[in-house]
This record gives sequence, C-alpha cells and structure tokens, in this order.
Amino acid sequence: MLDVLTARDTGLTADLVVRLPAETMPTPEAADLRVDALIEELIQLEAALPPPRRVRGVLLSGAANRLTRDGMVRLFEALRHVFRFAAGAHIVAEIDLSAWSSAWASAAAFHGVGRARFRVSPVAAEDAHGDRPELETLARAIAALRDAHIPTLEVELPVVFDPTGSALADVRQIVRSAPDVLRLSAGAETAEVPGAAQSAREVFAHLERAGYHDAGAGLFALPGNDSAANGLDRSGTHTPIVLGA
Repeated sequence: MLDVLTARDTGLTADLVVRLPAETMPTPEAADLRVDALIEELIQLEAALPPPRRVRGVLLSGAANRLTRDGMVRLFEALRHVFRFAAGAHIVAEIDLSAWSSAWASAAAFHGVGRARFRVSPVAAEDAHGDRPELETLARAIAALRDAHIPTLEVELPVVFDPTGSALADVRQIVRSAPDVLRLSAGAETAEVPGAAQSAREVFAHLERAGYHDAGAGLFALPGNDSAANGLDRSGTHTPIVLGA
C-alpha cells in the first residue's frame, strides 16, 4: 500500500486500482452509491497527500461497464481532480459480459479507456443446446469497442484441453472477432486429461494460422501487441494504490 511519509517528501507517482466488483453493483442505483464511496476515499487521499500526485495508470477492476454514464463522469472528475495523469498514462477497464451494453463503449472512449479486458466463463457455461451465448455477446462487445476506437482488446479464456474439442471450438469463435490479445488460462486438471497435449497443439496451431504469436505464459497476441502482457495489474514491479478495497 501507499507509504504516506515517503510520498510527502518525494511526491507520488503511482498506479491506481479502482475496485468495482459486480456483486456490489447489481443495479444502476447501487453502482452510483459505489461511486459515492470511492469519491469519499479520494477526498481522504487528497487530504493525506500533498501535490504533486501523479498517476501512471488506472485499472477499473471487476465490472467497469456496470457504472452509469453519470457515475463514470463523477468518478473520472474526482480522479483527475486529485491526481495528475502522467503523459502516456493508460486506463484499463475490466468488463462484465453479463451486463454488457453497447452504449457503454462510447462512454469508455470519452474517458480515455485504452484497453478493455474480458474474462470468459469456463467452457462448462453452455446452454441446453451446447451453444455459448456469452461468446456471441463477446463478439458484439468487441465490435462496439472497435467502433468506439478503444485501442486494445484483451480476452482471457479459461480452458481445459481435452479430446472433446471444446477449447478449439471456443478459440475459433473468439478469434473471428480478432481481439488484440488472447490469454489462455488452463487449470491444473488439464495435465491429468488424456489427449490434453494433442488438444493444446491443435489450439496453438489454429492461433498461429489466425496470425497470433505465442508471447509465453498462455498469452497470444496479434502483431503490434508485444507489450500487451505488461498490464497495470500484471507487471509486479510496484504496489498500486487500491480504492474500494
């Protein structure tokens, strides 16, 4: 967490993580109350730390798209009042697909969101017909954010490599929308599944044919996104200020 005494002497340059858990914002009214609480935290932080207070990046963690348009305005006004955003500061927003609305895309672009991050449910989340409606929602969300000129779109997909071909089917559907970054997170159980290695090879080969290169640690990126793994909450080089903890 923040070392207030050091910051008083040297000034502060930090990253912010703004926690926006979906369960705390089941309704627009609850989302606005969440923003009220975050603004109160920012007021306290402003009183504790003299300027200059600089920010390198902001992560809207959890379900940023559940914020109302007014809530987004008030939150960013408060952030920019308390902190001076450094040149090149990046804003990352995590998206809750269960609450997706295309109208949110333009609001995100207006406030300077540079990367949207989606986490798809595990492969078991299918409907009675074996289809995955969530992936259709993901495709619509990616299209809307592309139209809003959000520069980088990242998808995290939990996978189990097995002979059923479910992982390959999901990857095929996702890469049709061409997210800039695809992060595959395989559970420990994958190693125990017969045919896992062959399933993984098929997935990796399909990603290569689609233009993705293997950046290591389950990360696959289209050309020009080599630095995509260096997200605000993944670099591990410093401890951010966390609001809403």
